[in-house]
Amino acid sequence: MTIRCTVNSDDGRSPFEFDFVVVPRVGEMIDFGLQHENERQQHRVTRVLHLVGTVQPSIAVDVTSTIL
Repeated sequence: MTIRCTVNSDDGRSPFEFDFVVVPRVGEMIDFGLQHENERQQHRVTRVLHLVGTVQPSIAVDVTSTIL
C-alpha cells in the first residue's frame, strides 16, 4: 500500500504527485531517482501538510534541493 502525495519543490518545477510507502518527515532526505545519467534528484523535506476537505491527494510535501 502506498500514500499518494503532492510534492512541491523550490527549484521552479511544477507540483507533481508521488507515491510513498510512508509519509516523509521534515528533515528527511528523499530521492526521486535519476534526473540525468549520473545525477540523482535528492531533496530534503521542509514541510508536510495534511490538507482538510475533499482535496486529493490530501497530503502535500514541500522539498528543497539546497543543502540545509
